[in-house]
Order: sequence, then C-alpha cells, then structure tokens
Amino acid sequence: MAKEKNQVYTPHAMTHMSDEDVDRILLGFMPMKLTKIYERFGVRKSSSKKTKNRIRNRLNALTDNGLIYASGRGYRSLKYHKKDEYQEST
Repeated sequence: MAKEKNQVYTPHAMTHMSDEDVDRILLGFMPMKLTKIYERFGVRKSSSKKTKNRIRNRLNALTDNGLIYASGRGYRSLKYHKKDEYQEST
C-alpha cells in the first residue's frame, strides 16, 4: 500500500481500468486533497477533462457509499479521508 500511495498513473492507463480498480487506487491515496489526486493521475489544470470527470464521479460514488468523507470548502481545499480515519481525527 505504501508503494501505491506514491504511484503515479497516466490518464491513458486510467481508460483501461475498471471502476473497481480506480476505487481501490483512490482509497489507497487517502487522505489527500483533490488537486493532489489529480496530479497522481497525471492531470494538469487545463487538460484531461474525461479523466477529471471520471475521478470526480468515482470519488462521489465512494462518498455516497459511505467509504470516504470530503472535508473543506471549494475546489482548492477539498480533502478526502477514509471514513474511519476522519472520525478518529475529530
């Protein structure tokens, strides 16, 4: 898991991953800010709209399932935590 936390993926590689694979990778990144998650998938500010949308959709699905929690307001300060990690820190 430590290896996965520092792993960098490419937007092209993400197109060949299943939703379950993307979810597993995202859960391995937690806790992390949204902008840092984008960087780990090789997404720049103005590029890879499909990849950004897929990441956001998977994060929203994980949030809806109760596996993660988002804290902060706005795009820049939004940080995702695993549910149990966030509850321990509060």
